[in-house]
Amino acid sequence: MTFPPVSVKIGVPPDSLAEGERYKLVCESSGSRPTAKITWWKDGLLMTDATTQVFQEGNVSRSTLQLTPTLADHDTYISCRAQNPLLTAQVIEDVLKLDVRYKPRLSLAAGLNLDMEDIKEGDDVYFECGIQANPRVYKVQWFHNGQELSHNVSAGIIKSNQSLVLQGVSRDSSGEYTCSAANLEGSGDSNAVQLSVKFAPTCRTGQKVVYGAGKNEQLNVTCSVEAHPEPTAFRWAFNSSSEVMDIPGSRTWVLGDGLSQVSYTPRTHLDYGSLLCWATNDVSRQSQPCIYHIIHASPPDPVSNCTVENISSSGVGIRCQAGWDGGLTQTFTLSVSHARAHTDAHHSKKAPRVLANTSTSPRPEFSLTGLQPGTEYVLTILGVNKKGQSEPVRLAIFTLKDVAEKRTSPGVGMVGLTPIVGVVVAVVTSVV
Repeated sequence: MTFPPVSVKIGVPPDSLAEGERYKLVCESSGSRPTAKITWWKDGLLMTDATTQVFQEGNVSRSTLQLTPTLADHDTYISCRAQNPLLTAQVIEDVLKLDVRYKPRLSLAAGLNLDMEDIKEGDDVYFECGIQANPRVYKVQWFHNGQELSHNVSAGIIKSNQSLVLQGVSRDSSGEYTCSAANLEGSGDSNAVQLSVKFAPTCRTGQKVVYGAGKNEQLNVTCSVEAHPEPTAFRWAFNSSSEVMDIPGSRTWVLGDGLSQVSYTPRTHLDYGSLLCWATNDVSRQSQPCIYHIIHASPPDPVSNCTVENISSSGVGIRCQAGWDGGLTQTFTLSVSHARAHTDAHHSKKAPRVLANTSTSPRPEFSLTGLQPGTEYVLTILGVNKKGQSEPVRLAIFTLKDVAEKRTSPGVGMVGLTPIVGVVVAVVTSVV
């Protein structure tokens, strides 16, 4: 006789399934004659990764499904269907809803009404962190250029659930923004969203603002500004004691990267004063000009605050503070002589014999080698520009006695003074 299946049941599954792990789901059917055929379905689609066993006693069929759940399987339905091959119209099934655990998936986007290509200083900006997670996240963090942002209303940083609001952004607000979230399965990071805040030109710090020149000596004065986007135009003017006079565009040019240059030549004493520079970009014109003082050039002032460091039996380091450069680019030189030569020169009123001159340095920092042990030297440091040299600054030093050399080299006279090499500290950095 032929009978349809009486029962079908999916074995008790785990309460929840973790994404990426492999599970076995077992479905058992009984009462069918001949034995029932078992198939697995997911949202109406046949699943094939299953094996079937048949037990003659009680006409029982059992099928095992190998399942590796993914995020897409969450909240889907899996059904186990039992059917007598001879009674195809009579099908029974058991249904299981999948609960798949997975770590957060995040998607960061700017607010829908924002034009991220036209954010200016003072605007408000907000971001939305879209989160998919099971179970729910217990922590959401926000980052600006990799640094975590803290909720700070007074600073205009407001975090609310999955939203970040930046009130009154400035140029420092530019950069990459990301969000991250964590649940019991782990943590996830979002994509990065770039914020580029536009701002009007301002003078760049650290640039040269004093230029020295003699009469009829041409100067190329550079105006350097920070701006986003780059300036499209520059205005130059000369500020005398009585009026501000625009400089013709034929004597100025734009170099790009926020730089402009003017060719200026003082011809009388009235041409010494201040050059003014304004830049203009798509945001607005610069409110306060950059000011460059044009002075009559002179030799530099002497160095000051010199310190001696790393003194040994054959070498020493010297570091000074540069004096005013006289309005021109200056370099520094160091010469070495014996202290006794200075004493003899004082009595004879002749210049002391210089043992060696070091290489010229753009900074008053030197390292000397090749000195004799236990000897007193006088080091003379000068600042030099095109107008002349500064007053000399002299330092007296004693090299250390080399006891070990005397003990290990008996009967051998001291070698004469080797050439002194001046190694300038950080010359490469200065050149770059």
